[in-house]
Amino acid sequence: MLAGTWEERLRKKRGQKPAHYLAECNPRWTNYTDAIMTVIGANRREQSVSNMRTVIQERVVAIDKYYYPAFIDPRAVRECIFQCDDVLKDEGTRVICRMLDNPLG
Repeated sequence: MLAGTWEERLRKKRGQKPAHYLAECNPRWTNYTDAIMTVIGANRREQSVSNMRTVIQERVVAIDKYYYPAFIDPRAVRECIFQCDDVLKDEGTRVICRMLDNPLG
């Protein structure tokens, strides 16, 4: 990486010589980015950085895990989510939930 103007000034102020930096970029796919892309797909938008920013501005929430007691019937939970989504979608809000295991995820 090449130092920018402010970095050069800081190094000079500290009495350090100009230097180049070696940096690593290790982007990771997170549940948050997965939620953003799921919203893009659910709304049939084109996958783009611009649309990702739009989804973020429109407010997306990602909850990694939500624990339910073992005695709750998964069918009842799914029905409740379906009903909430049905009401909220008229307002432009959606509930997208993946239940992968245990049996609610």
